[in-house]
Amino acid sequence: MRLIIISDIIGEKPHNYREISDAESIISKQIDYVLDNTTYGGNYNEFVLFIRSRIDYTSTLLFEDESAVYLPTQKNIFLYCTIEHTKLTTDSEIKTEFCVKILQALNTLKDLPLKGLEKARLYQDIETAMINNGWIIKRALEDNGWLFKESTTKEIVSQEVSYQGLLTLTETDFWNIIDRVNIQTASESSIESDIEFLRSELLLKSVLSLDVADIIGFEGYWKENIRKLDNYDVKACLYIIADYISDDIYLYFRHWFLMRGQAAIKLFMEQPNTAVSFLDAQLDLYDGEKFMNIADRAYTEKIGLVSNHELLPSYIHKSKSYDNYETLGVRCPIDELPIIYSRIWKIFRE
Repeated sequence: MRLIIISDIIGEKPHNYREISDAESIISKQIDYVLDNTTYGGNYNEFVLFIRSRIDYTSTLLFEDESAVYLPTQKNIFLYCTIEHTKLTTDSEIKTEFCVKILQALNTLKDLPLKGLEKARLYQDIETAMINNGWIIKRALEDNGWLFKESTTKEIVSQEVSYQGLLTLTETDFWNIIDRVNIQTASESSIESDIEFLRSELLLKSVLSLDVADIIGFEGYWKENIRKLDNYDVKACLYIIADYISDDIYLYFRHWFLMRGQAAIKLFMEQPNTAVSFLDAQLDLYDGEKFMNIADRAYTEKIGLVSNHELLPSYIHKSKSYDNYETLGVRCPIDELPIIYSRIWKIFRE
């Protein structure tokens, strides 16, 4: 099944074509994500979305009929919309206009003979995806006959003051989850497997099993411990491994480091050279980026797409930022690294 949105851009040659193209690409990817990760009943479990701009500099429409056309034999749905780019001057206007036109085109699905297609849910997911990315305004929903006006997205009041009363997860529970994930990773991994990817998926599964309030609590414990790992010993360890440090690499490394577990971290903080027990010179990159949004992913999967990013665990704990605080410990001069961290140095530098 192909869902094809053809947007005709009419008028003189647009001075802002790159912005139009960028808006198309972003919106296309977002709707693709919705279609790729959810099924909508009937025989429409494999949607493929195409958004294509066709520019006509003579100001004439390439398609006179802007209604939806369904070709059952080819399993294609063509949705036509027209963008008059000469009326658009800012990036915000371009994105808004694209959202309005695409919603108008999608709205015509309700008039097509598509048996079994869960249209309302499809519309809701796309609406939510656009809202999450700030691409949609009230006018796009209310002034254009949007079929699905009333949101059914499952939401909870999850400000920090309200979820605390429901929180049962303790920090001990937090570390126990990580320990269990590491044990399971060791038992399920193979030589060919991407161990850290497996570890991240098992962690997601574990966090997903928690109640919603505890998923939010998990994010709080995670951020607190990532901040504690902003330590000159950890930074020195990364420098010995990578020979350079950037803000992103250092942040990803701390996420990777956190997944070694509480016992390993505690021992490292007391005796940094003990890191040799879990460091591997064969690894090219200690990248923990895949662990960064586990709580948000679990929360979204638990309750459905979230129409307000302020409900996400990462936003609720935004006060526990990774920035704007001092690195802990004492900085080691570079020429003393081979002495202070001798065992780590021997693995990676000799």
